Amino acid sequence: MTHPPLFFYGTLRDPDILAATLGRTAALLDLIPATAPDYAAVYFPDRLYPALVRRIGAAAPGLLLSNATHNDRVALDAFEGDEYRRGRLRVTTETEQIEAEVYLPVVTVPATAADWTLEQWTLHHRPLVIEDETAIAIAASKRPLASRNP
Repeated sequence: MTHPPLFFYGTLRDPDILAATLGRTAALLDLIPATAPDYAAVYFPDRLYPALVRRIGAAAPGLLLSNATHNDRVALDAFEGDEYRRGRLRVTTETEQIEAEVYLPVVTVPATAADWTLEQWTLHHRPLVIEDETAIAIAASKRPLASRNP
């Protein structure tokens, strides 16, 4: 079964977090810039990371991963945890519009919540949370191995 590509709009755009989650460097992945038209990345309530919300006229920047394996999806699901569910939406690359899977919040997040950017997160929050986020990502990357070996 072929899955659509995955669209990352939040901390998974950080190469260290993505590499820790998938167990390989971002350089080995097929990542291309994309945007989610009429969506915005905003602060998830009481968190330092984002949620994607519908906001007409906005365009959330992100990365599109087209070569994710089954184990990648299991690891990404584990990393995102119970606060997100995988959904689908259309994203735009430089050359086309394409349907992608994306992690959406399971709770209602107001479209009026403060905007979240990777640049601001990197500057203000990354130094404080990167150790914990990387540990969570590494644990998530081991989930596929654990699920195959009862």
